[in-house]
Amino acid sequence: MSNGVSDDGSTLGHDVKGQDGFQALETAIEQGAALRHEGRGIEAAALVRDAFIEASGVKGCLGGVDGTETTPGCPGPGDLGITPGPTRQIGGSQAPVGSSSLETGGFDWLEGALYGAWEKEGWPRLVQELDQLRGRSEREEHRARLVTSEGDRLYVAGSGSRHGGVYCRWVLQWQGLKFHIVNRQTYHESRASIFYDAGSLPCMLLGGGGVWFDVQRIVKLLGFDLVRDVVSRVDLCADLAGIECVSFVDSVLGKRCVKRGRKTSLYKEGARWEGCKVGTDIQVRIYDKTSSLLGPGPGGVNARKSLYLRSRRWPPDTDLATRVEFQLRRTALREQFDVEGVDDLFEKVAAIAQWLTHEWFRITDDVVDEQNTQRFGPSALWQTVIDHFAAWTGPVRVIGVPRGKGTPDLKRLEQQLMGIAETILAERGELPRTEGEFVAAVSRIVRQGAKRSLLRVVFKRLDIESDVPTAVVVREEDIPY
Repeated sequence: MSNGVSDDGSTLGHDVKGQDGFQALETAIEQGAALRHEGRGIEAAALVRDAFIEASGVKGCLGGVDGTETTPGCPGPGDLGITPGPTRQIGGSQAPVGSSSLETGGFDWLEGALYGAWEKEGWPRLVQELDQLRGRSEREEHRARLVTSEGDRLYVAGSGSRHGGVYCRWVLQWQGLKFHIVNRQTYHESRASIFYDAGSLPCMLLGGGGVWFDVQRIVKLLGFDLVRDVVSRVDLCADLAGIECVSFVDSVLGKRCVKRGRKTSLYKEGARWEGCKVGTDIQVRIYDKTSSLLGPGPGGVNARKSLYLRSRRWPPDTDLATRVEFQLRRTALREQFDVEGVDDLFEKVAAIAQWLTHEWFRITDDVVDEQNTQRFGPSALWQTVIDHFAAWTGPVRVIGVPRGKGTPDLKRLEQQLMGIAETILAERGELPRTEGEFVAAVSRIVRQGAKRSLLRVVFKRLDIESDVPTAVVVREEDIPY
């Protein structure tokens, strides 16, 4: 890898070149998806990049791809193209990276932590280089950049950051992805080495699978060996063109909704309703998306997001669109859905979206009786939202329902089981030297009561199948009458 200083560049131009530009970008995205499916990622990147620049009238520097800033020295137009890469296994099916059906919605935010270790030989050199680049960015007007062996330009911030109380010495940004890196070379089981987050634009352009592919690719190029990952936040959204936000707000005000979140907030701009928010650890936000893109303020005018949405999710000339967005943070992901890493999230995202739109929140036709909410199904308006989410999440692959209170946390039970086995062996003075010896020692312990446990497992599973809608795995011949 080599380093250098970012070039000068102007801020994003906001002129959009009309209907022809939108159609050209639409065509380029479709052709790019086909090229990526054939493994021709570099050609796809150039095709989409050029069409985007032509449609938006972008000159010079594009700024952060997540649309949050247009700092001089930020990634240039070449960084906005879809990242070259092969197809990726997502949720049990082959899908080209970033080519999932995103016309109705998709991931809008993905954030997590990476646990692993850095290459021992290359770590001192990387630390030295990152420190030099950080100092240069702090002293000079433009952010310095680190260039990977594949030509990716990672811009290094002039200061560190804090993530949940953990100090990250270096912050790197690339194509809307941010990497917050802790100054630690070795692997620690309970302490992350890297925190990352992806904003709405990279999620829209690449899809959740494409973002995760690039996160892994970039850290590997830097010399990081990933052991496991944890999702700390995810936003799932659906965009409804031609539907007024006030229709949803009126239903919430009129108590024509089923909602599990207790806290409700409503937003108004003058006499116009702009949206509402329900919940805390799990949130649903419903708001006027066109207003949020075109309104005043530093975050309001966002030609890049508007261009993408109008080319893929809305008619190009639309002036009315509502976004329905669910946000889930770490506590809810772990305790409610038993989600750990990103691959686990991909496997469960359809089931999660189904539960959120059916059980956690839904708009109804009539005022809801809080004592008997099951009587009130979704209104025609909310059914549109359900259909939009189902269109991009795909079919439910995971049988079962989200884990509620009182349902065992299987991972914690497994940890308890391991802890009990370790304590027994330590008390007996048995010190296995290899994994095989440990497994053999534990097997001797459980073998003593194995015959009785065979029956107990069947009875416990029968209780589970009678209590919750889940996969039926106990056959008639398994039941000891």
